[in-house]
Amino acid sequence: MTTTSVRPPERPPAAPERPAPADTPRSTPSTPSTPSTLSLAIQRNGGYLAALGVAMVILAFTVGPQMALIVVGAIVAVALVAAAVMIPTVALFLMVASEFANASGVIATPVSIYTALLGLCGLSVVVGFARKRYRDRIRPGWWIPAALLLAYLVAIVPSAAMSQDPASTTSALSDHLKDIVFVVIVSLLLQMSSKPWYTIVAILVPLAGISVLTALSEYVVGNSQTFGGFSTIQSNAGAGIAAARHSGPLPDPNFWGRFLILGLPFGLAFVHRALARRSRFELLFSAGATLAILLGLYLTQSRGTMLAAGLTVAVWLVVAGPRVRRRAFFLAPLSLLVLLLPGIGDRLLTLTQAVSSAPDYAADQSLTERGNIGDVAFGVFRANPLFGTGPGSFATSMQQYAPLTDAGPTGDITATHNLYLELLSETGIVGMLGWSVLIIGMLVLGYLATTRLAGAYPDARGGRLTRGVGAAGIAAIVGFSAASLFLHLAYSRTFLLVCALIGFVHSVARTDRSLRRRMPVRATAEARKGFFFAAAVTVATAVAATVVGATLVMVLARDTYVAQSELTLQATGAGYPGYAMDIRRRTAVLPAYASIIQGGAATQETTVVADPTRGVMTVRAVADSPAEAIQRRDAVVVNAPKAITQQGLDAVYNVVTVSVQDVAEERVVDGTTLRIVLLATAGEIALVLFLCGRIRREERRRGVWLI
Repeated sequence: MTTTSVRPPERPPAAPERPAPADTPRSTPSTPSTPSTLSLAIQRNGGYLAALGVAMVILAFTVGPQMALIVVGAIVAVALVAAAVMIPTVALFLMVASEFANASGVIATPVSIYTALLGLCGLSVVVGFARKRYRDRIRPGWWIPAALLLAYLVAIVPSAAMSQDPASTTSALSDHLKDIVFVVIVSLLLQMSSKPWYTIVAILVPLAGISVLTALSEYVVGNSQTFGGFSTIQSNAGAGIAAARHSGPLPDPNFWGRFLILGLPFGLAFVHRALARRSRFELLFSAGATLAILLGLYLTQSRGTMLAAGLTVAVWLVVAGPRVRRRAFFLAPLSLLVLLLPGIGDRLLTLTQAVSSAPDYAADQSLTERGNIGDVAFGVFRANPLFGTGPGSFATSMQQYAPLTDAGPTGDITATHNLYLELLSETGIVGMLGWSVLIIGMLVLGYLATTRLAGAYPDARGGRLTRGVGAAGIAAIVGFSAASLFLHLAYSRTFLLVCALIGFVHSVARTDRSLRRRMPVRATAEARKGFFFAAAVTVATAVAATVVGATLVMVLARDTYVAQSELTLQATGAGYPGYAMDIRRRTAVLPAYASIIQGGAATQETTVVADPTRGVMTVRAVADSPAEAIQRRDAVVVNAPKAITQQGLDAVYNVVTVSVQDVAEERVVDGTTLRIVLLATAGEIALVLFLCGRIRREERRRGVWLI
């Protein structure tokens, strides 16, 4: 009797794990390539296109070329509207491109282009909900950007209820409510489209195209063309500028610069993807668009824009991943050469006038007026710290509070030119907290998406997202926030578009099953460790630099005493006294007299600064003791009439004392001390970064997390 043993069924082989992005074999030239969607569409519809072309030729010969063009335009417009209604990607592309080109502000139409596109996009969303194909693409968490914006809106409701300008506040609240509808529609279109790279193209195309137009206007046609209003010029004047200040489709180059800052990191992300894919066409497009945006940033000649753009690029390079950081580290010295370009380094140096002791009439007028309007805004906040004066009310309230703040001339400026002072003055601390919730919430979404996408393929195969896109979202928010130090909140829909895009990236990264495998999860964990390490390094560096700088300032600064008096020019009565007083108001008169009076001062520590707006000259004497300060001040005051008489200028005006102030004590940091503090702080920062770099290298060598 024989027995037969039954072999147990073998377990089916496990599915091979998805290899890491670096180990993925690339297709060889012998591998047959799949026809693209565009080529398939041309093959299927080529006959219809040819028939349409023949019909247009016949129509041109029948009714004339002009009428034929009108018919073609009408057909294209109807087809585009139909495509936008049926295909969410088309509607989203039109909306994004229109907003970044500010088409509604440039092209005058009976119905606003923005309103028409918003209605078209809303209809596309409704049609998309009716189709299961698009409805199933909506992922959990798509509503988070709209919820964060709603949190900010709720925070400003108490301020709106107690507004000092109800009409302006009502208009501002209406705009905010429309913004929420806008964010909801765009967020849903992003979900239904699920083609984020098309959205990035819609951002880059108008920004790069308009930047090219500004370059053509500057270097080819001599600033004689506006190209339909898409390449406007604010002025040819400014301290240290090397070109006319181009503002693109906006009236102010500073706001156009903020548009470009929002798009710049997405251009870098596209370049990163093109390099990973080794696609010449994509690299040509993305690199060309990014360089055009950089050229547009340069042609704004905006100091705040340049600083914010540099910060934006730095943030993207840091967040985009270790490989990008290492390459950027070796190229960092070359970036210093950018400061040598005309219109950049010398333009940025004019910012030192904001902290110099030069009188207002001798400083850059733009800096002076913005500083003065900032003083007014801070005065409004101090008077209404909790809820402010109401959203949109600053233009009205500044007329009431400006005389109470001793601020200098503000020119024709009626906005704060600082987003944070605007929020504090109009909505108070509560409104600022609401805005902080929005910004921090978007940064958190960007962080979660970026760390999650650390395990994604860098070549974005299949149209998937990459870590570079998440880093671009973080960099865009940081860049916008930095640029808003010099600008108030206006043209906010481009910022909200970026917020909606960040929310979409987060929802995709959270629900992508391919990122739940072992290798992507490990990459995500490493990215989170890197973020925590970078945050710890940033905090440690900031604290150490603050401690070192503050300690050196306390040790090296010296105590001084300041004595001040205010003088003015009084008409002598000879001739026409009224005319003489009118002449005194002119900008050059008081500074000229102040310069003559200061010529009699014994030391450089005693200055005479004129304020043509208030009509006074301030004598300021600095010394090591109160008695010496008073002596120096009084010597200049007593000698003032004699100095005027010696120049033969006493026939019309007499110098009289307006006020004498008490001696005040001040701690002074001279130029030498300041240079010592800056060098020591820079050395300390370099030491901290060097030690942190050594720690990271040791961690990689051991494969463990040391701190």
